[in-house]
Amino acid sequence: MGSTVIYEDQDTFDDGTRYEMIATAIPKSDDYPEGVKYRFQYMAEDGRTLLRFDNYPNHPGVDRHHYHPPPVSMTTLSTPASKPTSGGSTTR
Repeated sequence: MGSTVIYEDQDTFDDGTRYEMIATAIPKSDDYPEGVKYRFQYMAEDGRTLLRFDNYPNHPGVDRHHYHPPPVSMTTLSTPASKPTSGGSTTR
């Protein structure tokens, strides 16, 4: 049995920040007991990760469901006050 994308969405905001979300149904295993692999990533215009959530099991020192905060060098993180420039969600 292979994998199937069950949810996917991405968009760019007026300020250039963007997000990507994907959830994939995969065979249940010790690494993915729910049978779902997912990632949500919010990025700066230049591609730097501002925030990421995922369930990749092999990041050292974190639980199965975890987040990656912005780099320490970023002192502030503002949320976009504008609507996305395009988009909508795609469900498969």
